[in-house]
Amino acid sequence: MDSQKGARIVGYEHAEVVDVSFESMCQIAPWDYPILYWLRRLLAEDGSVLDAGGHMGTKFIAFQDYLELTGVNWTVYDLEAVVTEGRRRQAAGELPSQVHFTSDPASRAIFFWHQVSCNTWTCPLLRYCRCLVFAQNIFC
Repeated sequence: MDSQKGARIVGYEHAEVVDVSFESMCQIAPWDYPILYWLRRLLAEDGSVLDAGGHMGTKFIAFQDYLELTGVNWTVYDLEAVVTEGRRRQAAGELPSQVHFTSDPASRAIFFWHQVSCNTWTCPLLRYCRCLVFAQNIFC
């Protein structure tokens, strides 16, 4: 970002901001415990997760010591810049090979949100899927 002194980057669809807070996002946070509780139960039924806004697999990395993730199909849905960097790091052996990356909103699985403010009226992924929300699963 030094080469663009004075220029302002807006949004997250830029390679320069992909690495911001990566290490801290790979740690367990207090608000992750309800997710861990439900994910443990849901993964017993269906070993698939579509991690919407999942960055470069940060929650997979954070949760791998707390959940049995062997055999789980973990797909990260994020912006193209993030997906591209995630794939590059994965090819270099820096990210778990079990994580799959996509910027295609048609990917379907059990998923959770990093942003609790996301809802069916404001979230483009939910509008795209036309999801029905139930107590334990989101069905698209």
